Amino acid sequence: MPPPSDTHTAQIAATAALFYLSHAFDWDYQCTFFWMNLRMMCDQKQIESPSAHRFLQWFVASKSVSTRDLDFNLHLSNSRYSRHADFARFTAIMATGFLPAVEALDCGLVVSAISQKFRRELPYGQKYQLWVRFVGWDDRHVYLEHVFCVSQNESETTTPTTNDDDNDRIRQQVTLNGSAEAVQQVVNLQTQVFHARPLVVASILTVRFTTTRTKIGQKIVTPEQIFHHMNLGGELPAVAPPPKDIVDWNQAVEVSSGRFTKNNMRSKL
Repeated sequence: MPPPSDTHTAQIAATAALFYLSHAFDWDYQCTFFWMNLRMMCDQKQIESPSAHRFLQWFVASKSVSTRDLDFNLHLSNSRYSRHADFARFTAIMATGFLPAVEALDCGLVVSAISQKFRRELPYGQKYQLWVRFVGWDDRHVYLEHVFCVSQNESETTTPTTNDDDNDRIRQQVTLNGSAEAVQQVVNLQTQVFHARPLVVASILTVRFTTTRTKIGQKIVTPEQIFHHMNLGGELPAVAPPPKDIVDWNQAVEVSSGRFTKNNMRSKL
């Protein structure tokens, strides 16, 4: 057999490189994030004019289960819930102006804990909605709630917009004056907005976001500092505890991580 020519060698090398790149990176994930970021940056009005009430309202997306989402039971796989929550969460933290404010302070955000409850399966072709909102924060973390749900009304599923009248009514009912009690009132009223819809919950995913340093020696910014940068310091308090079930879960997370750290498991392996 004659040795391959330089042209054949180059073709083989190029094919191998393309094969590697197509499998080394999740291009669908990266391209989707790029497109979402581009769309959000084109709508600078919302980002440049953050609102305290908008920060606490629902952000809703309409989706359907595709073949790429399926597990062996032909249901939305467990891992895809987190993937879709990533996209929906990105929309919320960008549209509220929260992420741009964090980046302007030379800090970043990382997911430091996740909790999820499954209530019903989402089979192939099922249309569903994903509702996302901020539900509270402390001196370092912010907490977001993601609700995967199926509408009992087909038209409601294909038109996943929250009612502006509901948000206007909540603005009139509650004045955000920098108190945690006012934030809790808004969170409770937004929960009622969700329950007023003909929705059946499929899964609930809770995420804890933590601010991180981007430079060595840099101090970690708090949600309070972020709100001041957004000009919302007089409306949103320094601390607004999330609902009790999330507080209990967060405490359990700290106990669990501390259990492994304090026992120094690595030295025993």
